[in-house]
Amino acid sequence: MRLGKTQSVGIYLFIFLILTAASATLPAFAQEGPTGFIGVEAGNTSDKFGALSSVNSAMGAIEGQFFILKGTQKNQTPHIVVGGEARFPLDTNQHAPEFAAYGGPQFYFGNGFMLGFHAQIRKIYLPTGQIDGGPLNRDKMLFLELPVVFSYKFGPGRKAFFDLQGTAEFTPWYKTTTGDKPSPLPTPSFDYGYSGRAAVGYNFSNKWYVKGEYQRRLLKFNSGTSNPLELYNWRSDQFTGGVGFLF
Repeated sequence: MRLGKTQSVGIYLFIFLILTAASATLPAFAQEGPTGFIGVEAGNTSDKFGALSSVNSAMGAIEGQFFILKGTQKNQTPHIVVGGEARFPLDTNQHAPEFAAYGGPQFYFGNGFMLGFHAQIRKIYLPTGQIDGGPLNRDKMLFLELPVVFSYKFGPGRKAFFDLQGTAEFTPWYKTTTGDKPSPLPTPSFDYGYSGRAAVGYNFSNKWYVKGEYQRRLLKFNSGTSNPLELYNWRSDQFTGGVGFLF
């Protein structure tokens, strides 16, 4: 199954908001170089639920970020950024679309180093599972995440970059899937989870960039009647590559 109308509208709205916000803040910072980016990616996602075999699908992603306040290295004040992303597998029958928005400080120090902390809201649409020949309509989940982000620029002109990001997952808020028959089971009891990603790329003339990225996400729920056959337990591995524009 391909992306539905609601998800498509959400993606287009996400792009519109990023571009609108960027255009509103760009004049104030244009003299100081790039103040943000917007990019697109494509690749593969491999997802595994419970003891089921891993399944693969092509996927795409859209991401964007911009400064709302620029600090200075001299005064040791951070940049404040806001941003977001949409990650959408082509097969939503077996894979989970994700939407996220975040904001937070980023400190720049030394020669090309950045360390930051984001407050992030992420919504995940888990696909319908199968149990005893019938559907298991997994709940949608809304997570509060607090990722630590790290970046290092290196090489001639410091055009190459290496990014890391990681966060522990907190107990999500649950919401039954709209348009589907709600599951008669209670919401699953969350055990633990984490997500992390690594990317390497190159900036060209402070106008556009290319990068490759790997992301791992793991969610584990306690066994029991609310998590039959542990079908809520989810591991996702995504490999993507993409291009973006700096502004």
